[in-house]
Amino acid sequence: MAIRDYFYLLEKGYPSKRTLSLVADRYHLDKNESAVLYRGVFTKEESTIRYSRVMSGTPDVKSTLKVDTFNQVYNIISYLEGRLVYIAGDGLLKDASEIHGGPVNSKSLHQALSLMKSFFETISDISVEFYLDQQMNNAPRVKEYLENIFNNSLVDFRIVESDHVDACLAKKGNFILATSDSKIIDRTENTIYDLSRAVLENKFSIKIPDIRLLLSENK
Repeated sequence: MAIRDYFYLLEKGYPSKRTLSLVADRYHLDKNESAVLYRGVFTKEESTIRYSRVMSGTPDVKSTLKVDTFNQVYNIISYLEGRLVYIAGDGLLKDASEIHGGPVNSKSLHQALSLMKSFFETISDISVEFYLDQQMNNAPRVKEYLENIFNNSLVDFRIVESDHVDACLAKKGNFILATSDSKIIDRTENTIYDLSRAVLENKFSIKIPDIRLLLSENK
């Protein structure tokens, strides 16, 4: 299996990009399948360190939650549109789609943000900050949808627009970070919250494929 081969080679110290190319060629993987390996399979050490910082339960009262908006919303949209979402080796929900930065269906976007709003309304007294990457083509439309949906809610929220979202989210501070982006997680010491997974599990009875289970089989 491609996942096991890729993981085995990473554990042996082979570089991820070169290893990905080798395994993708060997198993004739398409773009989405290759993305699952690159974004979802890591060494044991990497996965253990990241997962140790993922919080269980929901944010405490008076918490500030900073949301990597595109990262989290696209995870939800992928599920709504029937695309593959999965639990990566580090225990976080990720998607296998190539929609990042591309056009997004308006209905799916509205539904994803509405689900997020409904979920936040079940949590008492937290502040939510939506970080929007201004370099993304969809940023103006996502901002418009956020304002339309959350202005009619009880959620204490604000929208932060920046050309340097990753750097903003990676800063150490008194907040919880909602992202599944490995590069951001590796740069921060803050607690991580798997918001997109919590939103989906709050609304749907879903069974999400878990890479960790695949790697533990037949050992």
